Amino acid sequence: MAQYMLLLCAPEANESEMAARWAELPEWLAVTEQFRREGVWVANGPLDQVETATTVRVRNGDMELAEGRLL
Repeated sequence: MAQYMLLLCAPEANESEMAARWAELPEWLAVTEQFRREGVWVANGPLDQVETATTVRVRNGDMELAEGRLL
């Protein structure tokens, strides 16, 4: 069976925007529970801040690594 990743990304947010995101948490918990019931759930976890990221890109067959935030 094929496996897929659902990646949710959002820009950095101020306090009120974060409060709105947390208010949506019950909806995401319901989706997660549905995936578990259907036996398709593998794992979940938060990503680190974008400043700590390593981005991997392949362009013209060459791999590029970039540390931190990309502009």
